[in-house]
Amino acid sequence: MKIFTKVLFCLLALGFFATANADQTVSAENLGKHGVKVPRGPDGNKVLSLKKGVYHFYASNAAVKKLYVSNHDQPVSHRVQLPLTGLKNYTLDGNGSTFVFHGDSLGILLKDCDNVTLKNLTLDYARPMVSEAKVIAFKDGKTQIELDKKAFPYEVKNGRLVFIFDNCERVCSTAIAFNGKTQEIVEGTSDIVIGGAELDGNGAVWLKQDLRKNGVGVAVGDVLAMRSYDRPHPCICVYNADNVRFENVVIHTSLGMGLLAQRSKNLTFSGGGVFPREGACSSTAADATHFSNMRGLVKVENAKFVGMLDDAINVHSTCLKIVEKIDDKRLKLQYMHPQAIGFEVFGAGENLRFIKAKTLENGEKVRVRSVETLSPTQIVVTLENPVPADVVVGDAVENADYQPEVIFSGNYVAKNRARGALFTTPQKIICENNKFHNVAGSAILLAGDAAGWYESGACEDVVIRKNEFVNNLTSRFQFTNAIISIYPSVNDLDAQKQFYHRNILICDNVFKTFDVPLLFAISTDNLKFERNKIIYNTQYRAWNQEAFQLKHCGKNIKLQKLPKKKSK
Repeated sequence: MKIFTKVLFCLLALGFFATANADQTVSAENLGKHGVKVPRGPDGNKVLSLKKGVYHFYASNAAVKKLYVSNHDQPVSHRVQLPLTGLKNYTLDGNGSTFVFHGDSLGILLKDCDNVTLKNLTLDYARPMVSEAKVIAFKDGKTQIELDKKAFPYEVKNGRLVFIFDNCERVCSTAIAFNGKTQEIVEGTSDIVIGGAELDGNGAVWLKQDLRKNGVGVAVGDVLAMRSYDRPHPCICVYNADNVRFENVVIHTSLGMGLLAQRSKNLTFSGGGVFPREGACSSTAADATHFSNMRGLVKVENAKFVGMLDDAINVHSTCLKIVEKIDDKRLKLQYMHPQAIGFEVFGAGENLRFIKAKTLENGEKVRVRSVETLSPTQIVVTLENPVPADVVVGDAVENADYQPEVIFSGNYVAKNRARGALFTTPQKIICENNKFHNVAGSAILLAGDAAGWYESGACEDVVIRKNEFVNNLTSRFQFTNAIISIYPSVNDLDAQKQFYHRNILICDNVFKTFDVPLLFAISTDNLKFERNKIIYNTQYRAWNQEAFQLKHCGKNIKLQKLPKKKSK
């Protein structure tokens, strides 16, 4: 079955499937070529139930929306296949359908909505951002690869491998190597920088580098997940929407992250997940799920996350840099990371919290009176009370109200790069009953900074329990010093009087691991690692480092006794 963007745009974006009576279902198979206009009714439970099938959407028919999407590139506008805006009390039930998005576009936008559910859907891109190539041979310091030109259009131009998309070309910059048999990331390879390429007389593609030298060695039959550094659009964006639920929604590929939610309240992702389509090794081009400047509760449960080229979940706030103290109540603030600009960080009546840039110590909270937008990268906030005397230009500020509680439970995270789960929020975090299997970097990271990504939210209440960790940390990525890495980026630890993270309990977990650090922590207090079962193996190369590594941590640290390591 094929249905084009214009049809569902009428049905969904304009609300034509709303019914005058609550709890009535409209079936997609009963709709005419241009849709059936049903009058918008009062608030109630309105349902659009689709006949199971494959629905195709094309960027040429997509709506053009100007919006800023956190942690992505910042194009002037986004082509949006399904812009669902202003909906309240709606359910879209795909009944097992698949939506295939064609072209450079954002798949589904949920904006200014309340109480909306998407369920029983699979989302995919006809031409994903990540192109997969099989390693065929090695010769004379070069690596031969095989690409399906129909699935992943490409050319070799000016000595570089170039991937072709519907409206642009992207130079291949980096690759992740997956074992062709196990689909695990090849040990020690991390991110492989891709340089020159050439075609031989038979039209075969050769990379001008010997990938056998990477890590334990890339081998014939392995798969390279190849891409540029671009991340133009997520598959799903939730923006200024409350009480959104995803039930049994699967994302196979994306042009950036799978699900990106920002400036919203209460989101649940249950069942389904982000994992490769059949026959592939990789899924999304970046994080599977990403939550930026959220409030309320973020719950991700009983889902499967495999093969994404970044974290399964990342939760954080965004802090801005103070670039000018205009007067005693007005501050000019700067968005600092180029992939995090333009979206609202503060609103009138919300609480701003100061952060010392050098030490990452939290300061006072002050209520915001008004916000003036100067540009996508600068705003002026006016406060109800004077700026504290110790605040200086160069310090940072965050929204103290947009910091969510997190439940990450019953999930399966496996065979992905970077990290399994990344949490940076002061509200309650429960990470339990998950399986972290063969995550190439750290299984769990608690981060925070005001110097690079400007992602803030010092953790103050974390429980990591009853999880299973199996052979994680086979490669090194940013901040991945142990299976559980607590790594805030603090410029001046010696000057710090308050620890950044605190009240972290790691208990009743099972670690099945080779000789690799279990726990790394910087600037952390009240940290407990207890009642965990450690089973060592020799399946990967030993790091020969201490299992527990602490730097500038408090005295209230409790670490259990460990069994003897096994070395390889």
